[in-house]
Amino acid sequence: MYGNMSPVLNAVFGPGGKSIVTANVDGVVRTFACESCGSVDDLLTLARKRVTRDFTCEERQQYLHERVVCPMPKPP
Repeated sequence: MYGNMSPVLNAVFGPGGKSIVTANVDGVVRTFACESCGSVDDLLTLARKRVTRDFTCEERQQYLHERVVCPMPKPP
């Protein structure tokens, strides 16, 4: 069997960035080799170059792991 058969709850890079570890809803943890993966920093740099719009402050915090302070919403 190849791949995940149930929804993935979480995915992280393994040590060295050459594998991806997934945790599934069914409780199964799988490790996938990723010879073409770069480091997390390489992937974040690539993502920043390929984005076609500005990220919101919240997206920058969540996806790019930037430590930015988001402005408070304006009162109605």
